[in-house]
Order: sequence, then structure tokens, then C-alpha cells
Amino acid sequence: MRDELRVGQKIVHPRYGAGTVTRVRAGRADEAPGRYYVIDIPSIALTVHLPADRLEEVQVRDLASAEKITLALAVLGSRGADLPKDAR
Repeated sequence: MRDELRVGQKIVHPRYGAGTVTRVRAGRADEAPGRYYVIDIPSIALTVHLPADRLEEVQVRDLASAEKITLALAVLGSRGADLPKDAR
């Protein structure tokens, strides 16, 4: 997993979906000290403030590349192999 995110980076949050890191901020008085990544999740009109020290735990990941998406769609769109008649 990564050590940090950068502003403008496109990511996928495992619970909320695809988003963009819009800024990095310091913790407020009512929060744990440290850095927070502010992530905009437009599909559900949500802004997530993720503590930087929880990146590994939350398992935020990068978006798939266009090449990987094209390959995945080709595989999903292809006809699968026929199973033997005795397959269970």
C-alpha cells in the first residue's frame, strides 16, 4: 500500500467508491492530531476526511488504468469455455 496520496489523485474508497483527493489538511482541535486527506466522492455527493495514518487500514486504492479496464471488459464480453457435461 502507499504511504501517501497527492492532491488531484483519483482513488477508490472501498466503502464510498471513486473520488478525487482535493486537499490535505491538518487535524482540527476536536480531532486526532495529524494530516487528513479530503476526498470528494461525486457519485454520492460526499466529502470524506480520511486520516493519513489510516490509509493502510482503509485500503484506498488507485483507479484502474484505461488498459486494464479495456482488458477486463474484453474478458467479460467474451464467451466462456464450455464445461464438461459431468462438471458440478
